[in-house]
Amino acid sequence: ELTHLFNRLHTESNSIDELSPYFMSLQLSEILLFFMRHSILGCHELDISSTSEIDILQATKYIYQNYRKPITLEETASVAGLSPTYFSKKFKQVTGIGFKEYLNYIRLKNAAAALYSTDSTITSIALEYGFSDSNYFKDLFKKEYGVSPREYRKSRGY
Repeated sequence: ELTHLFNRLHTESNSIDELSPYFMSLQLSEILLFFMRHSILGCHELDISSTSEIDILQATKYIYQNYRKPITLEETASVAGLSPTYFSKKFKQVTGIGFKEYLNYIRLKNAAAALYSTDSTITSIALEYGFSDSNYFKDLFKKEYGVSPREYRKSRGY
């Protein structure tokens, strides 16, 4: 898939039509999104080697599909078919991080992509990607990336 994307970009770069720069920009965005998707999934993709961890895999998929919503530990534990207490303990044991940290990690990765690829305000990105408080989002973002969302965006040319 990635090779196909690069081939399309290369083909477009050899074109001299007035729309080529726009198509190249779209191709680069698609390549960037491809890398972001795989880095998001790759960092915490679980290697499920036994059926005893399928419940946690279901939970991580649920989190990834619903991270923009106000997800609770109880709701996610229910998806996994576990009690909240046991789910919390097992989730950390299997993934290496707690439920809330994982949820925030997924939200931050996707919000960072939006900072890079859109001109939406930082507050609207925070709200769109599941954070109920933009100040909390900014604090978590700075802790994770070492810069504020505004500095991150500026460093990417926005």
